[in-house]
Amino acid sequence: MRAFGDSLQYSVFLCELSRRERAIMMSELTDILKPSEDSIMIINIGPSDNNIREHIEIIGISPLIRERAAVVV
Repeated sequence: MRAFGDSLQYSVFLCELSRRERAIMMSELTDILKPSEDSIMIINIGPSDNNIREHIEIIGISPLIRERAAVVV
């Protein structure tokens, strides 16, 4: 992942990628991933449209993703 972005903390990287760079990264990750053991979560932190499922892509074991709702206090 160091080839694609900056390490923010252990196993968390911030990557600013073109579509081509993202495709290359996905291909390389898929080649080394063990789907029965590993999990990779990709979160698009671009503009939000209130549908979190469209912003998260998971390869491998999928965690439960709950719908989010705004809370105004």
